[in-house]
Amino acid sequence: METKVNFCAVNGDIAVLRADYQICHEGEVIIAGSAVEVARRQPDGRWLYIIDNATGASAPSAWESEAKKANS
Repeated sequence: METKVNFCAVNGDIAVLRADYQICHEGEVIIAGSAVEVARRQPDGRWLYIIDNATGASAPSAWESEAKKANS
């Protein structure tokens, strides 16, 4: 699995991240997408995910969904 973080925004002990990922097999991409994660800083300084939405940033926008409905 290959991941590239697009951005990370931190506010206090909470962070939101957006990353693109892909999984390859024998040189071919078999799955790819964009994820959204929310993490919380722990008392020992580690960050733990509290929300991991693997397809959160890959879903069609609300505007796109509404346009498709209107054109159906």
